Amino acid sequence: MIAEQYAYFPALNATLNGASALLLLTGRLLIAKGRIAAHRACMITAFCVSCVFLVGYVTHKILVRGVHTHLGAEGAIVTFYYVMLISHIILAITIVPLAISVHPSVPARSVKELIALAKAKPGSLHYASSGNGSATHMATELFKVMTGTDIVHVPYSGGGPAVVAVVGGQVPIYTGSIPSQLQHIKAGKLVALAVTSATPDPALPGIPTVADAGVPGYEAVEWQGIVVPSGTPGAVIHRLNRALVESVKAPEFNERLAGVGAHAVGSTPAEFADYLKKELATWSRVIKATGIRIE
Repeated sequence: MIAEQYAYFPALNATLNGASALLLLTGRLLIAKGRIAAHRACMITAFCVSCVFLVGYVTHKILVRGVHTHLGAEGAIVTFYYVMLISHIILAITIVPLAISVHPSVPARSVKELIALAKAKPGSLHYASSGNGSATHMATELFKVMTGTDIVHVPYSGGGPAVVAVVGGQVPIYTGSIPSQLQHIKAGKLVALAVTSATPDPALPGIPTVADAGVPGYEAVEWQGIVVPSGTPGAVIHRLNRALVESVKAPEFNERLAGVGAHAVGSTPAEFADYLKKELATWSRVIKATGIRIE
C-alpha cells in the first residue's frame, strides 16, 4: 500500500490503507456489475487513491508540521478548513470507537464516579495516550473540557506502550481502541467504563456510551473518509458516492473492519460535509481551551 512509506504517522497510514482497500473493492464491484470497463475502473481507483493520498499528505505536512513549528491551535484550525475548501467531499467510510478504561485499583466503576474522583483530587490522576495529538489524547482532552476535570496527560510512543502502562498500573486511565484493550478487559486487568461513540459497541456489551453515562453530547471517534479535488464534476462525485456506499456494505470489507474495531458508515456527500463541520467546531474548541501542541 502507498501508506507504507508513512508508517511513522499511524493515523495517516490507517486512513490510506483503509481508503485504498475500499477503493479497490469499489473498482471490482463496478466491473462485476458491468457499470464500467475494467480500464476505467482502474483509472478511477487510482485517481481516488491519489486524491486521498494527496489530501492526507498535505494535511500531514502542513497541519502536523505546522503545529510542530508553533503555528499552534490557530494553525491547526486554519489548515483543516483549508483542506475542506480545496476538496469535494465524497463519503465517510468508517468510524472507530474508543473505550475509556481504568486500572482495577482505581476506585471508579462508572463515568460519574471517575468524574467525582477527578474533581475531588484535581491534578492527582493521570491518563496515558498514544502520543501528543493522537485520537487517544484528543478524546480524553474533550472529556476533560466537557467535565471540568483536571487529569494529567502522560504521552507514550504508541497505543501499545500506553496500554502496557495502564495494565501495569503505572498510569490509571486510558482512552483507546477497543481491540487494543479487549483481552485485558476480559481478563479483569482493565475496567471499561464507557465507549466514546454515539451508540454502544457490540464488542463491549453492557458498557454505556460516555454521553449516556453522564456527559451529554460527548462523542469522539476516529474516522476515515474520501474526498476528491475541488472542481470534480458533480456527476462523477454522485457516481463515486453510490459505488462506494455499496462497497462499504461488502462482507469482505466489513470483515477487515471488524478486526480493527471499526464500523462501516457510508454517507451522502452532504452528510459527511456536515459531520466535518461539526468535527471542526468540536476540536477547534478543545485545541483553543487546552493549547494542545504536537511536540
